[in-house]
Amino acid sequence: MNSLQLAQKLLRDGYVVVPGVNGTTLRQTIEDVMLRAPEFKKRVRLCDVNATDRYVCGGTSFVGTPSVFHAAETRQWHHETAAMLMPMIQELAVLSEIPEVKLARILFDRIQIRPAGESPSAESFHRDLPGMEEEDGVDEICIGGFQNCDTADQKFCGIKGSHLTDPPPGTGFAKIDKTGQRHYTRMLAAQVNQSDTDSKGKIIVPPGHLILFVNAMRIKGKRGGLVHAVNPTKVPYTSVKIFFGFRLTTADSTGMIGMDKERLSFEALKKRMLENDVIPLGSGQTPPFYPGMYHVFPDKLLPIAKQVVEEMLVPGAMRYPFEQAKSHHDYTRSTKSLKDMGVPLHPPYRPDEFACMLPQRNVQIYNFKTGEVDTYPLKRARSE
Repeated sequence: MNSLQLAQKLLRDGYVVVPGVNGTTLRQTIEDVMLRAPEFKKRVRLCDVNATDRYVCGGTSFVGTPSVFHAAETRQWHHETAAMLMPMIQELAVLSEIPEVKLARILFDRIQIRPAGESPSAESFHRDLPGMEEEDGVDEICIGGFQNCDTADQKFCGIKGSHLTDPPPGTGFAKIDKTGQRHYTRMLAAQVNQSDTDSKGKIIVPPGHLILFVNAMRIKGKRGGLVHAVNPTKVPYTSVKIFFGFRLTTADSTGMIGMDKERLSFEALKKRMLENDVIPLGSGQTPPFYPGMYHVFPDKLLPIAKQVVEEMLVPGAMRYPFEQAKSHHDYTRSTKSLKDMGVPLHPPYRPDEFACMLPQRNVQIYNFKTGEVDTYPLKRARSE
């Protein structure tokens, strides 16, 4: 499909799957990043990740420590992916009919490194709604997705066209009632064995491919967001994916939310970048170091706590349910920045990397082949 057709499919079906950047080598790049991450004192190759030697706790296995966000290699992948998608994004800006539309690229997201034989917790049909500007007259489309870094297909249990139905207000995990669950179960059954789905109706993401889907949108008062579910599946190898996202908006802010649930200002975001700190996600959640349930089972935290440098961890005030558990180490779910750890920082940010955190009409993306910054003007929507 050409760029126009991809943009049309994204708006019609709520998702699109395209070949990703560095599809065959990205897994090795991620391994190289983790093997050099200064916040870990015991580093293992991806093929050797297991229940004890790992980079993150929990079945979802989302790594959100500072190096994931700030390593030069992951930043380059985000830039090159954005450049690859710009022709489609330019068409999307026109088709969305959002007047005076601007693009903000959320460069920062997590990496999933899930040990062999593990699986995430099941999640029924829901929407993941990012924080959106709520001021009158602000229109937005927030796009999220991930690239498959395995050598086998990954699956995404999303419902075609469900982004066109009105979600409830709010952000984060948006539940769907029992009637809706039955409805989307029937819709999933209706999309089995199509050109891009398997025998269970799940969307196929081939190795080295990137799936993008509509997290949330609000255009001319109409809201939407793709409905999807998580069906636990175990595989006999370390499963890896890297996440990506951007937003088309009429707003001028970063569109990001801090730990205090207030909008993260550009200056506050820039400070986090300069200090190599953990970056909040689009939903407003600051990636935690371990799942909340580990407060109840502190023994689960011990293996991963031994993997990282002591300076990364912030002492907490865990309420232990059993007297014998008081001997366990206690740490908050947040971690320190590399600056506060006193370890070497990743390469300094370029001016264009700071600029792309704010919405731009003329999008600037660094070209790693020429060493120059390329400019991509957004086309004007038909309604302008």
